[in-house]
Amino acid sequence: MNKTIIGSIVGLIILGGAAAGGSLYADQQLTDNAYSPELMQRSFGLANFQAQTNLGILSGSAQWQGDLVFDPCQPGDKITIRGNDTIHRSLSGYRIDSKIYIVSNSPELHTYFPEGFLLNARRHISWGGNVQTSFNLPGRTVQKDGNTLTWQDINGQVSLNKENNELIPTELQFSIPAIELKSGQTSLSLQNLSHRSQNSFLGHGKLRPGNSETTLAALTFISSPGNSIVFSQIKTTGTQSINGQTTAWGSNFHIQRIDITQSAGNKHSIEGLQLNSSFNGLNTQAMQSFSDLLSRQRSVCIPRDELKTKLNDIATAMLNSGLNIQAQGNQIKLDGFPLTADAELILPPGQYGNIENIRPETLVQNLQYRADIRIHQGFIQAAGRTFADWSNRRYSEEDTRQIINKLLQRPEAKQEGDTIRLIYRKP
Repeated sequence: MNKTIIGSIVGLIILGGAAAGGSLYADQQLTDNAYSPELMQRSFGLANFQAQTNLGILSGSAQWQGDLVFDPCQPGDKITIRGNDTIHRSLSGYRIDSKIYIVSNSPELHTYFPEGFLLNARRHISWGGNVQTSFNLPGRTVQKDGNTLTWQDINGQVSLNKENNELIPTELQFSIPAIELKSGQTSLSLQNLSHRSQNSFLGHGKLRPGNSETTLAALTFISSPGNSIVFSQIKTTGTQSINGQTTAWGSNFHIQRIDITQSAGNKHSIEGLQLNSSFNGLNTQAMQSFSDLLSRQRSVCIPRDELKTKLNDIATAMLNSGLNIQAQGNQIKLDGFPLTADAELILPPGQYGNIENIRPETLVQNLQYRADIRIHQGFIQAAGRTFADWSNRRYSEEDTRQIINKLLQRPEAKQEGDTIRLIYRKP
C-alpha cells in the first residue's frame, strides 16, 4: 500500500481519536460545570438534582429537575423546578438556552404561570466553569377573584465564578418596568424598579468589598378615587468594605418626594427624605463565620443546638470587638419644613462575656452615644395638619403649641430661631 495512503489513514485515525477524546473531556466539563448535583446543592440549595444529557460534537440537549429546599431541616417544604436545555458548544465554552418550569398540580399556581412556565434563561459557561446568565420572566395579566395583577417583562443578568466546587455570585442586576395590582377601586403600582449588586452576597465564599443600588421611579397607592400616596424617585445604596480584621457596612436611603392627596382636596408633600447609616469596626472573622454558616445551611441540616451555639459564638465575638454605628445627614421635609438628625452610638471593645450571660447594665454602662436633632416648628404644625386631614379630624393650633412647649421644657432642648434643637450625649 502506498505510504502516502497509509499516512493519511493513520492521520485520520489519530485526529478522530483526538476529537473523540476532546469531546468526552468537554462533555465531562459540561457535567461538572452545569449538571453536577453537588454543585447545584452547594450553590443554590437545589436538592435531589437529576439531569439527562444528549450531547453531540457541537450541540445537544438536556432535561433536569431538582427541589429548591429553603430549610434542609424541613425537606418537605420545597418547590420542584425542571428545565429543558438546548446546548451549543464553541471554542470559548458552552451556551445553554433554558426554559424553566415549576412542577406543581396547583390550579392557583398555573393561573399565574400557565403550564408551570417560569422563565427563559441563557447561560454562557467558560471552560473554567465561570457562568454569565441572562434571564427573562415574560409579562402577563392575571385576573382572579376580582383582582387583576399585571407585570411587564422582567429581565436580569447574573455573573458567577466557580470556586471550590461552588458557583459564587459576583454581580446581579435586574429591571422591572411596571407591576400593578388592582382590587376594586384600590390599586398598588410601581414603575421602573432596577437593582444592581456586586460582591455583596453573604453566604457565598470569601467576604469581598462590594456595593449595591436599587432605584424605583414611582410607587403609587390609591385607596379610593381622589385618595392616594405617591412615592417618587426612591433610591437605596449599600457598601461593604473589608479592612483586614474589620468590616464596614454603609447604607443610604433617599425618597425625593411623597405626595399625599385626599378627595376633600387636602394635599401634603414630604420632600428629601434621607436616611443614612454605617456600621463600622465589625469583626471580619465573625462576619466570615456567619457567611460560612449561611452557606452550609443551604445544603445540610444543622442541628438546632449546634446552630444556636455557633450563632452565640459569632454574636459574642462581634459584641466583644465593639460596635460603632453612625447615622449622619438624616433629614425630612414636610410641606417645606425640615427635620434633621445626626447620631452616633459606640460600644468600645471589651470583655463583655458570652452573649447569653451578659448583663444588660454592663452594656449600658459602657455605651456611648450622641444625637443632634433639629425640628422646625413649621414641621410640627404640618405634621398636625397632615394627621388631622388623614384621620378626618379637626386640626387644633392649640395642640401644636402644647407639643412645642413640652419639647422646649425638656432639659436637652433649646430654641434656635424657629427651630427646636435636641441634643443627647453620653458621656
